[in-house]
Amino acid sequence: INGKADTLGIGDWTTVDGLQVRILGFNHDELTDQTIYGTTNTYAGISFEFTESLTTEAMNSSATNIGGWGTCELRGILNSTILDSLENKSYIKEVTKQYVPTYNNPNSVTTTNDKLWLLSCSEIYTTGGGNSSSYAKNLAPEGEVYRFYKEWNLVPVVNVTHTCLSKGVTWWIRSVYSNTRFINVFQSGAHSSKDANASCGVTPSFAI
Repeated sequence: INGKADTLGIGDWTTVDGLQVRILGFNHDELTDQTIYGTTNTYAGISFEFTESLTTEAMNSSATNIGGWGTCELRGILNSTILDSLENKSYIKEVTKQYVPTYNNPNSVTTTNDKLWLLSCSEIYTTGGGNSSSYAKNLAPEGEVYRFYKEWNLVPVVNVTHTCLSKGVTWWIRSVYSNTRFINVFQSGAHSSKDANASCGVTPSFAI
């Protein structure tokens, strides 16, 4: 940049609108438009996540997760009002994200195209943490685990403090649970779930 070379690493951080964001991985998220950089590239160069909550919101105005991440109201807010408010919005690239629209149908995995998104169970957890599934509370993978979380080898156990998860709030992820709930993550790294009309912290990810 301006003739100066620098080295970036997993977990390195900067700020966006005064809030800390950290690097989750390189060449991880598949670009919707693979010519967006001017040449053909399959993946976005760098993926980040906010480590502080931008806001506190419900996933939906009613207690339903029908349609999952793809149809939830918070996804619409993230990719319109919140995206438009970010100082780095012109650098953010649209990527393809996997999600399960129906909890009891793990074969229903489909995709959305997003500039801002919430992480999924399989992007965070490398084990089921004592649950019957391999992806915390979810029954199917919704993307590969990010390098940042893979290196931490997180196990979602209550009362175990993971400094990498110190977001100061309980925060939403995009994975559904039961018929009315989305999964949320505590500061400890443990996961739980809440009805979709409950409020949790919103700590989205993005790629540039």
